[in-house]
Amino acid sequence: MVSTRGSRASTRAEPPEEPATKPPRARATARRASTAAAPAPALSPPASPQARAPAKRTRGKAGTSAAAATIDEDVTPIKHKADTIRLDQAVADAAATPLPPDGDDASPALPSKRARTSLSSPTTPATGGKAVAGGRVKAAARSKAGAAARGDGSGPRRGGLPGLLLLLLTASATGGGGYLYLQRHPEAGELLQQRASAAAARARLELYTTTTALGERADALRARGRDAAARAAGAAAAIQAAAADKFDAHVAPRVGGLLERARSLTGAGAGSAPAAAAPAWDAGEIAALLPAGAAWEELAADIAERLGGAAAGTGRKGVGLLLGCAHPSDCAAAAEALASLSGVPEGCALRLDGGALAEEGGGAGALQSALASFLRRCPAGLTVVGNADQLPLESLPALQSALSELGGFQHGGSVDASRGVYALLLPLPDAGDARAAAGGEPSEAQAWLKRLYFEGILGAEAASESDLARAENVLKPMLRALQRRIDFAAPLRLGADAEAAAAAGEGEGGEDWADAASDEVDEQ
Repeated sequence: MVSTRGSRASTRAEPPEEPATKPPRARATARRASTAAAPAPALSPPASPQARAPAKRTRGKAGTSAAAATIDEDVTPIKHKADTIRLDQAVADAAATPLPPDGDDASPALPSKRARTSLSSPTTPATGGKAVAGGRVKAAARSKAGAAARGDGSGPRRGGLPGLLLLLLTASATGGGGYLYLQRHPEAGELLQQRASAAAARARLELYTTTTALGERADALRARGRDAAARAAGAAAAIQAAAADKFDAHVAPRVGGLLERARSLTGAGAGSAPAAAAPAWDAGEIAALLPAGAAWEELAADIAERLGGAAAGTGRKGVGLLLGCAHPSDCAAAAEALASLSGVPEGCALRLDGGALAEEGGGAGALQSALASFLRRCPAGLTVVGNADQLPLESLPALQSALSELGGFQHGGSVDASRGVYALLLPLPDAGDARAAAGGEPSEAQAWLKRLYFEGILGAEAASESDLARAENVLKPMLRALQRRIDFAAPLRLGADAEAAAAAGEGEGGEDWADAASDEVDEQ
């Protein structure tokens, strides 16, 4: 006991020894050794957010901070490996993701959220802000994953031949089902057929209606154009006729008087012999051609006086005669009698035929050429036109020019037609009307003959014209102008054949000439 206490006391009495330096922690040293011995990865991955984050400051001792840094360095290779595994998994998921079929409006499939996270924020050790070589590998992997997600052909695609086959199978199944349905329900097929027929009929009706409306509109436009043209031509013809009438009434007498005076003065001043006197027209010879009666004898005297003035050049206008014959034999006899009248100069009788002029097709040119050559040779000659109702319409303007005041025309030079006589022989349609007109008043007979001739021409032309407005607005004013230039109209005395025809057809057909004469046509 004493010794124990002594030893204790000795122990206590001994001076304290110097404390030894605390050796480093073997665990940390071992870990550092293992870390230093571990081989570095061939390609370092990019730094992770955890590695880039600054080290957490601890308020503890310096040893604690050093230990935490040592643990972080030991864990970094493990995190690299985990990031690599997640990246590979994301690439595999993107390659295995199916794409929508062609033409689908849906957006292409994207990798999962985990894969997007691993692609967008890989873990990289802290390298002091420098890129790690392993980042190139992962960037290539990311581009490969994006190409797979965009469908560059590396992944499976829908559609193509399988889609086409599926579509054909669906169409075949639908058609077969419809056929079976129609076989079991024939009334449905009939209903479909009726609806199709009704739709086709409506389409045809609409097409016909549209075509008809377009055609009617086109016809209306053409008609309006023709009417406008006809109105313009009618207005021009009316203006021309009015101007010709004013010229005949006011200008022509003065000019004609001056020309006649100049002609007489020229002949007297030159000391030449006076011109040969024109043959005198015999009123008795003319009365022999007209119906019997005092009224017709007075008319014959007026005709003879007018013919004498025209031959002498004092009238300044040629004389127009319209003579109606009830039988072709009367027309031929009248032509011979007119040519043998005493007032016609020797060899100055020209006989023309309206039918022959129409067959020649010369129109105005043929008549004007014949008149020009004849009037140059015989200024005061007699022109007899048989079958005047067959004269071509184109020849009437030339006749109108010859019968105008100071009449004439240009045909290889100026041609004076103001001294000639122009007799138109008109075959009458009914001998009974001709005999009735011969027994009436000359004025009524004259109105009837003019109406019969000019309205007959106009009616025949209007029937052959496709545009009635042209006949009314263009031809009618021209015919009225020519009608005013006919000085005398009378029926010829009936011959034996005409009397026989009138007696045979008494009370049959024909136009009542008195009623026609009451419808006054000529304008004074």
